[in-house]
Amino acid sequence: MPVRERNADNAAQQVMPLLLFGVALMTSNRYFTMIENEAVSLGTATQPLSSMVTAYWSGSSQLQHPPLFEILMQFWLRASGGSFEYLRVPAIFMYLAGLYLLSRLARQMAGVSCGLSVLWLGILWPFGFIHGRLAVSTTLSFFLVSGLTFAYFQFLKDQSFKSWAALLLFASGLVWTNYWGWAIIGCLALDQVIRRRRGEPEVSNTIQVRTAAILLVSFVPLARAFWKGLAASLISHHSPLKMLMSAVFNAIALFVGDAVAPWRWPLSVPAAIGVLVCLSAVVLTLQAPVSRLLIYCGALIVVMAAAGALAPGQLLLIAPWALLPVGIAVRSAKANYAHAALPLGLLLVGGTGWLGVYSQRYYFSPEFLDPWPTVAQDIAGKVRSGATVISNSPAFFLYLTYALQDTISGAPPRLDYILPDQARESRAQSPEEWLAAGHPTVYKTIWIRGPAESSLQKPMDDAAQELDHGCGSRTARLSTRDTGYAWKEKYLPDAGYLEWRIEVREYECLSDKSPIILTIPLR
Repeated sequence: MPVRERNADNAAQQVMPLLLFGVALMTSNRYFTMIENEAVSLGTATQPLSSMVTAYWSGSSQLQHPPLFEILMQFWLRASGGSFEYLRVPAIFMYLAGLYLLSRLARQMAGVSCGLSVLWLGILWPFGFIHGRLAVSTTLSFFLVSGLTFAYFQFLKDQSFKSWAALLLFASGLVWTNYWGWAIIGCLALDQVIRRRRGEPEVSNTIQVRTAAILLVSFVPLARAFWKGLAASLISHHSPLKMLMSAVFNAIALFVGDAVAPWRWPLSVPAAIGVLVCLSAVVLTLQAPVSRLLIYCGALIVVMAAAGALAPGQLLLIAPWALLPVGIAVRSAKANYAHAALPLGLLLVGGTGWLGVYSQRYYFSPEFLDPWPTVAQDIAGKVRSGATVISNSPAFFLYLTYALQDTISGAPPRLDYILPDQARESRAQSPEEWLAAGHPTVYKTIWIRGPAESSLQKPMDDAAQELDHGCGSRTARLSTRDTGYAWKEKYLPDAGYLEWRIEVREYECLSDKSPIILTIPLR
């Protein structure tokens, strides 16, 4: 019987590793707390679609990005019944789909081995392991940029209507997901100028103008919200030192992940050296047009840092333009030094990043470790007993929403709203709502401060002042100490970081007792 030859381009080589990686992401979700941005996105997704669109049309939306992700999540919440275990499933699927498209593109550009290299690089990427699971708009941005890049190179090759339609679809979705998507499209427009000067395959002027016109028309409903956000960013000022530090830190975090903070010198210095080695090997060995993607990625990091919009969560937007060149370079670099330097650099970067993920002790911001599930379970019972809770943390209210549903009935909890919502539970309020209602007091009032933006801390301070004056007894607990607080205060003094990420105060407002008890746990 003749031996069957193996098909090197078998789809199982791509799909099976991604499926196994998806299972790993799902099973490890319990080790990563739902963060503030996830709670804000999910809260927006529970709102009526009409009010969401109206808020953008009028420019009154509070979100810092367009609403496509929240619109898709609204349909997912309905389909999944709002089950807590499924909240991150769409984000994980988007991340895996983005890796698949990058792998397919690498196969077409440089061969099967390069496609597998890009695939496994994305799977073993520490940053992606953390952020590729988050239910936020940047996971959708990662998929759309990957798809846009795939469609762009496909259209350059065949110039077909099908490829152009895919290109237009991904581009439209991108600008409806992230305002910085226009910068991505601008880089592709610049790439066309470079291609024309170098005699490389290009897109005709007619098609470019037609594509730009359709994108602008599709963006009209978001224009007012976009200009409002742009005006706010232009008013804010950022020191050159802060911009430089943001660019350097995020460039390293793009490879290593943010599980290793820069002040952890025994880990961060070797990681930075590994990143420099990798980038040097890629830039010196890869040729255009793939190498230009890495240059565009670096330029976007600098521009976003200058605009004060750069944060680890935003890095997923530009990550495809780093993963694709590095993955291709791993298998296609011909120079001897690159064959040795690139794998060693990646080993150093990956080893450092995974050590940070595993140990959970070196995070730049320990937001993934905040004990909101435990806090919410504890507070839920007290709210059911008549206590009022005041907080500025969307993540806390997300967990409290599920915890109260668990205690109210035996039915499986579902997410069709997120506290605080006066129509649902008047005993869970934001500080603004509580102050606007005349700061009413009950026998027990619980005040919970989370790591919100500095602009949102003043209402919490005002509420605390009212409770301190109007209540007799207070017990306070602090949790999740930020070990890098001193470093952040020195180099990022205006960022509004707190030494303790969570503070819980319980007031007995009808008590004549006056002692204030402060308990600081070891954590």
